[in-house]
Amino acid sequence: MTTWQLREVPAELRARYRADGYWTDDTFASFVAREVAAAPDLTFRVWSATHPFVGTIGGLYEQSRRLATSLHQRGIGVGDVVA
Repeated sequence: MTTWQLREVPAELRARYRADGYWTDDTFASFVAREVAAAPDLTFRVWSATHPFVGTIGGLYEQSRRLATSLHQRGIGVGDVVA
């Protein structure tokens, strides 16, 4: 298994990124939730010959949250393999 090492970002660079709005304390989950809330009716399409799908970003987000909740309720968590 690969172990990733985080590099230290110099303080002056961190300060500049924060001042320019590139670096926030957002988590990935909060970023996704905010962006979905901004345009929930945006069309989401999967071009596939076998499993095409057309829906909205908001609908896809809701489906993904239901799936995550269902897996969690069954005891499946971070690091578990699901096939």
